[in-house]
Amino acid sequence: MANFKVICDQTAPDLTVNIRHSHKAVRPGHELGSSFKVKVANHGKFDLKDVTVDIVLKKDSSCPVPIPHTVDSPFFSDGVLLKGGRERVSLKAGQNLEIK
Repeated sequence: MANFKVICDQTAPDLTVNIRHSHKAVRPGHELGSSFKVKVANHGKFDLKDVTVDIVLKKDSSCPVPIPHTVDSPFFSDGVLLKGGRERVSLKAGQNLEIK
């Protein structure tokens, strides 16, 4: 086991995560289904293995460092993990992946 942290450097990101499609508004309990897509891209020179991507609901768009542990819940709280919103991905240099 090893402990490490991710530092978000927006000047030259190797890994980017972008929301591709989503609803403009949803109600609690609303199923997002396959309309909610997230694109993960490796812009770096090295392959990435077993990177965890968490999709969380936040009140603001900040990227805290270190990133707090997230858990899913049927109730909203700032930073709650969406049900099914944790993906482990591996990307070769220059590769991208779309998560539904």
